[in-house]
Amino acid sequence: GARVIGTASTQAKAEVAREAGCSEVVLYSEQDLVAEVMRITEGRGVAAVYDGVGRATFDAGLSCLQKLGFMISYGNASGKVPDFDILRLSRNNVRLMRPALWDFISTAEEFESLSSRTLAAVSGGTLKLLITGRYSLADASAAHPDLEGRRTTGKLMLQLPL
Repeated sequence: GARVIGTASTQAKAEVAREAGCSEVVLYSEQDLVAEVMRITEGRGVAAVYDGVGRATFDAGLSCLQKLGFMISYGNASGKVPDFDILRLSRNNVRLMRPALWDFISTAEEFESLSSRTLAAVSGGTLKLLITGRYSLADASAAHPDLEGRRTTGKLMLQLPL
């Protein structure tokens, strides 16, 4: 099993990360993310970084990787990832990936298969969703300030009329 070090911008989000199974959580808004990860890993760094935050954590994420580490940047919660010098990847011979869902689904059959497996994992309890807000379609605009202000800790659901 992997030791999971989470990041969060607030104490409330840190608690959500702990409840989700993180053994350690670094408050990147208050702590030096790289220094904390290096302290936790006794200077080794981490084998993998999964970054859904974006601008606020991207550079630190790259710096936390151990030799031959792998970083997947998949989100922009704090803003667009900054431009960077690709030669940084050669420092520890690390790898970087920026996947998008449509790169994995090119046919209707692939979409159906992935959708079925995902829904089965949710209904079976293997994949747990954290839904922290529900809005009617008519009230969808009320969700925008919380999303833009990064005050959400889970998914927001729009309920469509039947």
